[in-house]
Parts: sequence; structure tokens; C-alpha cells
Amino acid sequence: MVFEKAGKFLKETGEKIVGRGPEVKFRNTVDDYARDHGTTREVAEKKIFNDYISSVGRETRTGALDSDSKKWRDFQAAINETLSKSATDRATTDAKNPAVFRNLTFSVSAAQEKQQEKYYQKKFNGDAPDRAIIEDSAENIEMMNRLLRRLNLDITSNMSNTDDLEALLRSHPEMGADIGKLFQSKQNLEKHERMFGRELQFEKSLEQLKKTSAESLQVMLLDAPMKMLGGILGGAWQVLQQRNLNGFFSAMKSSLKALGAGTAAAAKLFGASGKTAALYLNTFRK
Repeated sequence: MVFEKAGKFLKETGEKIVGRGPEVKFRNTVDDYARDHGTTREVAEKKIFNDYISSVGRETRTGALDSDSKKWRDFQAAINETLSKSATDRATTDAKNPAVFRNLTFSVSAAQEKQQEKYYQKKFNGDAPDRAIIEDSAENIEMMNRLLRRLNLDITSNMSNTDDLEALLRSHPEMGADIGKLFQSKQNLEKHERMFGRELQFEKSLEQLKKTSAESLQVMLLDAPMKMLGGILGGAWQVLQQRNLNGFFSAMKSSLKALGAGTAAAAKLFGASGKTAALYLNTFRK
């Protein structure tokens, strides 16, 4: 018994180290519920799974779901612990099948769109994406609200069923389709947020490049030539003071020739820098 507990402790510690702490938590919560309430593990599994659904629902009802939501991560852990890969793959496929997925028709209000806008502004220092992204995000949140509510009711009505969750979804594929659609909606939200974040980063990098280029351009085309011109005139003036007219024109000719060569090199350098900057900024659009 002692060795069994030690082995379990080591296994769970290893899972937590690799980021599977929420999975360990779900598994232990199910075991504790089954023991404390004298129920089967199958019933306990559905009960705790339903609790997690309710938890995510409370967050989505606020009008937004953070991309780093801990409640959603817990829900993912519950899926990972109760469904096999083949079951989750089937749920994803059924979500796209109109013969299995129970269609939901709804519209979102201006207030719901406003909640999405506020979410973006809070997360991105006052910035928000265009209206189309706001509307689509609000629709995905409302879709999740309705799916979570329907799934919660379906599982509640099958709570006394002796099947575990995967067997229940196998006999009721429409429930699995709801889970698949939930993940689809969450992925849409994450995609919008990720793309908007990249867009802001691109604009920030572009502004920084403009600033850097302007400063470099001033040095190349104004500050450096003025210093060089000062040197030219200064050297030529010293020759002229010596009453050496031929030396004066010779100094001017050599210095201007050097200035022309330097300006041409600077132009080539600036052109190459522009191409490099364009290639760099293009990476943000991918």
C-alpha cells in the first residue's frame, strides 16, 4: 500500500512538472467524489465534468473568454482524462456534420459586442480590432454559452447512466458534436486574438523602423556631409591663406570627389537597408 501511494505520488509529480497538473486535479477530484458520495467512478466523472462545464459557462457569460483562461484549461484537462483521441477526433468531425450537430440560430446584441471590445481594450492597452472581428468574437462567445448550457443539461439527464462519458458520447454523438463545436469556437477566438496581437506588433515595429531610418537618414544626408563640408572648406581656406591659388582649387577638387564617392556609397547602403527592413517586417504578416 505504501509503495502504491509512493508510486502514485511520483507519477503525479512528474505529470505536474510537464504541465499536466489540471489533469491530475480532475482525476483526484473524481476519485474523491466517488469515495465521499458512495457512487461509481462513472457517475463521479460525469458530475465533475459537468461542474467544469458550469465553471467555463460562468466565465463566458461575462461576455469574453481569456485566451489563457484557467477554467478553460481545466475543461481541456477533463476532456483529456475522459475521452480518447479517437473520441475527440470523432467529436470534431461530427461538429461539422449537419446531420449530427444540432444547429443553433441566434444573434448577438450591441451590449455583447461592447463586452468583446472592452476585453480587447483591456488586454491591448486601449486598442481593439475592427468591427467585423468584434462581431465574430461576440458570436463565438454566444455559441459557447449555448453549447455549454445544452451540454450541461444533456449530461445531467444522463447522470444515473452507468456508462462513462466516452460511452455516453458514443451512444449520443450529438453531445460529442457540441464538444467539438466548443473547441472550434475557442480556436476562432484564439485566432482573432493572435492575429490582432501580431498586427499591433507589426505596426509598432514599423514605427520604430521609421524612427530609426529617419535618424540614420539625418546622419547620412545632413550631419555627416555638413561635417565633411566643414572639413573641405577648412582645409581649402588654410591653403588659400597661404596664397596658393592652384593648391586651393586642387584641395577643393579632391575633397568634392571624395564627397561624391561617399554620398554614392551611402545611397547604396541605405537602399540595401531598406530591402532588409522590408524582408524583416514581412515576417509579421505570416
